[in-house]
Amino acid sequence: MKKAAFIISLMVVCLFGVVQAQEIELRDGFYFKGEHLFTGKYTEHYPDGVVKMEMSIVDGKEDGIVMIYFPDGSKKEQRSYKMGLKDGTWFTWDEKQILLAEANFKNDLKHGRWLVWDSNGNKRYDIYYENGEKSGTWLQWDENGNLTMERKY
Repeated sequence: MKKAAFIISLMVVCLFGVVQAQEIELRDGFYFKGEHLFTGKYTEHYPDGVVKMEMSIVDGKEDGIVMIYFPDGSKKEQRSYKMGLKDGTWFTWDEKQILLAEANFKNDLKHGRWLVWDSNGNKRYDIYYENGEKSGTWLQWDENGNLTMERKY
């Protein structure tokens, strides 16, 4: 009986160790696994097992596409990074999978066209950034599609 209890205790300790070993931690802007910078694909799940987030990490920094999902498994956000810096096009959807926003970054700065739609799919904003600074002509529409603002930068 003591031997069986020992084996069960050992299995619990081993299982706990394995579960803990798979976790990564964000510290000072870097992802660590234990005391080492993490490199690899990381997947986080909701309690029911549905994927919550998937990302690639290189030397402790996001690198590539980061996908974030709603609890039903549908897309919520798609982010793009290059060695920890926002770089590329980001997308945001609502629970009905209606595209709400498209934003562009370059070297961690807002750069390029940004578009925003409401939950009915109506375009509300069309704006532009150049290396983090407002640029071009910014447009805004109301819920009926009427142009309400036009501003040049």
